[in-house]
Amino acid sequence: MNIFSALGGHGERYLQIRFQKHGQAVRDIGNGAVYGRVRFQRERAVRVRKKITVSTTVPQDILLETEILRNAPQNMIAAGAGDMFGKYTSLLDWEFSKEINEEAYREEIAQDTRVALEKCMASVDGLPQRETTAIESLTDCLILSGVAMQRMGNSRPASGSEHHTWKWMGKRKASITRRTA
Repeated sequence: MNIFSALGGHGERYLQIRFQKHGQAVRDIGNGAVYGRVRFQRERAVRVRKKITVSTTVPQDILLETEILRNAPQNMIAAGAGDMFGKYTSLLDWEFSKEINEEAYREEIAQDTRVALEKCMASVDGLPQRETTAIESLTDCLILSGVAMQRMGNSRPASGSEHHTWKWMGKRKASITRRTA
């Protein structure tokens, strides 16, 4: 069996590699040094330039080195924490949509996401100092968030209106930048 590993780089590069190896008999081992993304656990890889989503397999293993993660740029650690903070609104959005739209909802997955969120919040004060336990907790919670999406079969447990709002704001900023340039 061949072994595939995405070493270093950033989340988009990891997804590109997964996209390219799709359909091959390759063992996927995610090697993470990136915060703010829970892409290692996703069952889909998206090609960025042209939106193409392909169902893929999740990695059998995720290799992480705490010391590398502790030395990540502070804005990446903050992005990971921000990603977890967004779970507050995603869980509320999901529950609201269950009531209003009769959307599929699994309480055990929502509860697992809440537990991960509470675990992350319990150690968030140690992130600015890059405390090992805080970094490990954040990493665990981001992975658990990805597992929740995998179990649900969509991003609902971990992504809601905050995700769409930030995407819209990014497009709006790009549009304004192009007009003023």
